[in-house]
Amino acid sequence: MGQNVKGLERCYPVLAGAPIDLNSPGMTGDYFNMSKYRRCLVIIAFGDGTATTGDIVATLSQSKTVANGDSSDKVLNALVTGRIYAQVAATYAAYAQLTGGWTEETQVVADEVWTDDDSGEQCGIICLEIRQEDLDVDSGFIYFKCSLTAAASAKVAAMIYLGLDPTNEAAPVNMANPLV
Repeated sequence: MGQNVKGLERCYPVLAGAPIDLNSPGMTGDYFNMSKYRRCLVIIAFGDGTATTGDIVATLSQSKTVANGDSSDKVLNALVTGRIYAQVAATYAAYAQLTGGWTEETQVVADEVWTDDDSGEQCGIICLEIRQEDLDVDSGFIYFKCSLTAAASAKVAAMIYLGLDPTNEAAPVNMANPLV
């Protein structure tokens, strides 16, 4: 690709769900169609909290259809070391002063759940990378979703899916929306 390629020709950012306060409900992300993008970065951004605020717990599942809670949903054991990164600090002011890069989080065995044990009292971003080959496409699974567990106290969060490496490159206004 040349120098004049637009960033939105290489990726498609989309809200996975409305930003919410995780105080009582959790957040169930919409389904992302992995047949349109080779990779997806799940970006979870969250605000300040306290030591009593519940930590961010993200759960991945894959599905053959797009009906929420569909019986075809099953776990997506894609979360392993090298595909989970975080940037967190005690407050946003401290976050804005970070000078280092991302912290690679350790999860040795592939799993469908990621818990950041310090995120309740912190502010920051957690990124989870999903790849097409993580899904059981041979059995018809082409969609995935990420869900966040309720924090049980005030904790503002937003979740963005960033579709990467589109299967059909196009101008930004013609890119395929991965949400279904």
